[in-house]
Amino acid sequence: MAAQVEIEDQESVTTLDNGEIINPVFSGDTTILLRESTFEHDLIKNCFLSGMESFANETTIVTVRKNSTERRITTKAKFAVFKIFTEAMTRKNNGDANVKYGWYSGSKEEIDRVITYGFSNREIKKFENDVGSHGVGIHLVHHRYSLAAALVGEGDEEGIKNILLCRVILGLIGRARSPCVSFSVLMSILSKSLDVTRMNLILTTYDDFRKRKLRREQLVRKIREVVGDHLLFKILKNQRR
Repeated sequence: MAAQVEIEDQESVTTLDNGEIINPVFSGDTTILLRESTFEHDLIKNCFLSGMESFANETTIVTVRKNSTERRITTKAKFAVFKIFTEAMTRKNNGDANVKYGWYSGSKEEIDRVITYGFSNREIKKFENDVGSHGVGIHLVHHRYSLAAALVGEGDEEGIKNILLCRVILGLIGRARSPCVSFSVLMSILSKSLDVTRMNLILTTYDDFRKRKLRREQLVRKIREVVGDHLLFKILKNQRR
């Protein structure tokens, strides 16, 4: 099992362009390819693999790219606006803007659109009719749980999934007291405790649920049957802390 890797909000990580502008993969590409063994490449790669838990050894990172502020003036402007909002939130919240990182899953075309134009109503309404969603909005997964992002990601014609690491200003948020956890995050947590056979059964059942082959209550019943109420209660209790 890979050791847990944290991504702290460091200015040096998000401003350095330690890469090469080659092999553009998105239309109007503003990204650069990060070379292997560089600090940024290894940090993001290790963070993603650590979040894949027991599936890390079966996961192959094809490339790691980052948005470059040097390739398009609009990208530089967006970065400047983000910095302004971060500073404003820092002043508002007594020195802590609470900037975090999260994974966003989408098709290659969707990631292309987000990189070029930013998030829009198309992404906000993406989960509007998804039985597995927890509301309408932009759904990000905590950087510790990349497995959850990989589960809902769409593969391209070669089976490669595109996952976007986003930097988010959270500001001051209330602490939720509901003993609930999203199914995708639950999958990631369970991968730390279940053997491969039981985990694959859970993933197959969850996939059937997302394809509307199962109702929510059938999914919950199957998870309780495979996992056991004792472990589920322990997970829910820990999530409330």
